[in-house]
Amino acid sequence: PVDLYFWGNELDLLAIDMIRDFEEIYDGTEGKAHIRVTVGQSAMLDRTGDPQRLVCSIAGGDPPDVVWFDRFAVSEWAARNAFMSLQGFIDSDLRDRADDPDTLHPDMFFEPCWQETIYDGEVFGIAADTDNRALYYNRDLLQRYEVELLAAGCTDPDDPSKVGPPRTWEQLKEASRIMTKFDDDGRLRQVGFIPNYGNSWLYIYGWLNGGKFMSDDGRTCTLTDTRIVEALSYVTELYDIIGGAEAAAAFQTSVQAGDLDPFVAGRIAMKIDGDYFLDIIATQRRSLRFGVAAAPAPEGLPQIGWCGGFAYIMPTGCKHPEEAWLLIKYLASQRAYEIRNNTEAQVVQARGTVF
Repeated sequence: PVDLYFWGNELDLLAIDMIRDFEEIYDGTEGKAHIRVTVGQSAMLDRTGDPQRLVCSIAGGDPPDVVWFDRFAVSEWAARNAFMSLQGFIDSDLRDRADDPDTLHPDMFFEPCWQETIYDGEVFGIAADTDNRALYYNRDLLQRYEVELLAAGCTDPDDPSKVGPPRTWEQLKEASRIMTKFDDDGRLRQVGFIPNYGNSWLYIYGWLNGGKFMSDDGRTCTLTDTRIVEALSYVTELYDIIGGAEAAAAFQTSVQAGDLDPFVAGRIAMKIDGDYFLDIIATQRRSLRFGVAAAPAPEGLPQIGWCGGFAYIMPTGCKHPEEAWLLIKYLASQRAYEIRNNTEAQVVQARGTVF
């Protein structure tokens, strides 16, 4: 048999059932390859910025065959010749096995996720998952300050007579100012909104403002784009409302010392975070009255989120590329995801929590 080495998610116990299923499919019978898979992990503190173990394995000529890797960094390492192009495998399958259910078609994936692993016109990774970001808001806190928030324009889009989340940057500033409270010593005791609390970063504010962080050819960083600079200035204004970045950091440190996330505990009224934050709410406080809306945007511009996630790649020097491609296709298949999700449901339900 061919022995493949797969470096997956360091905390992933859900891959075991998928790998067993893959090995049963490729057991050497009916003309299929006989493949065994050893699952390991990268043991890296910084998988994307400083992947020492992976880089050393590539330089030493003994890399793993398949690696689960942050999708946003695939092009960076492809540009350094650390990853193999998968374009030949994709083209061959589309040409010779277009109707095969295992063949990967670009339209099977969300376009941004597929495009994210393309470098110099070729695909270097197959998207493994994705997420999205939106504005979470505490309904009880919004209702507590309903009169002031309505006056600031924060209305429910389905019923303008009721309070709702901010939809514009100006409304977000006013809502944060209204719901931010200080104690007698000038320390924060409740915050309306912290720009980089959750999972947002300058990225989302720049894109909401219509800016670009890279040139169209993906080779030049454009942080000095006027719209990115405007977004950074806006983020600074949001921090000024709550006493500055240092005050916000001190507040986050103090409130995160407890068992509950500060938003879940009602100490922060709004945050931008990923869809995975729903799991935290379900685990920590199912009774929380909250809502989710698209992140506020400058007046006249669309409200958007941004997605991230991981991909499956082959390091340069992979010893069994043909078999590794079979594993990548399997991991990206609906069959594999059904197995994975069923396993996750059993684990979550066994804990007595919501799936």
